[in-house]
Amino acid sequence: MKKILIIVVAFFFSNSGLAQEKYLSISGGYTIPLGDFSSSDINSKQSGFANNGYNFSFEMTFFFSDFVGLGANLRFNNVSFNSQLFNDLLVEKFQGQLESISLTSGNYNLHNFLIGPYIKFDAGDYFSLYGKAFLGVMTTFRPNQSLNYKLPLENSQSIETVGKYSGSFAYNLGAGAFVKFNRKLGLRLSADYIAGNPRYEDFDFDNLEVIEKKQAVAYMNYNAGLMLTF
Repeated sequence: MKKILIIVVAFFFSNSGLAQEKYLSISGGYTIPLGDFSSSDINSKQSGFANNGYNFSFEMTFFFSDFVGLGANLRFNNVSFNSQLFNDLLVEKFQGQLESISLTSGNYNLHNFLIGPYIKFDAGDYFSLYGKAFLGVMTTFRPNQSLNYKLPLENSQSIETVGKYSGSFAYNLGAGAFVKFNRKLGLRLSADYIAGNPRYEDFDFDNLEVIEKKQAVAYMNYNAGLMLTF
């Protein structure tokens, strides 16, 4: 991903003379998991049990006309795994079958590099609305997880998943606003839907074993940050 970012940055700046307006922004905000990624159905192998989190974003945008441009975004997201709810449901699911069962887990880390077209609508010199449609890659770190359980009259047992990064195709549909304080400095507001389908290890609770699966990962990012105009 770092090599891709360097190539794109070099390309943009080598061609920046063709742009009428250039934006560089750094922002942070709230991440809200959606769909299967946020689902808490313990009987579904697609449930991600992801909680809300936060993200940081670095984005470059080059407008080649008053309305049309090209952008690139590098984003880092951190969302937690809802261990408390998961353990409550585990105990309920295996009541009468196991003496005890519990899971410990870290957090999800989601990294995206995306690129694509912009459409901008100016409302005066200091305010603009925009929409974008990006394509790119997502790398998702599924956290290390340890499942500890005890069968009646037997010793406690433990199985673990290995946390690792998994890459997949991703897309991003977004909208927002550029609010300029002056001709150089401004505020960027954004709402982005991002989705991908990475593969990693998870537990099969029907057989109490580790399996590999694809997980639908989708979430919304709501961000605000500083923007430089060139």
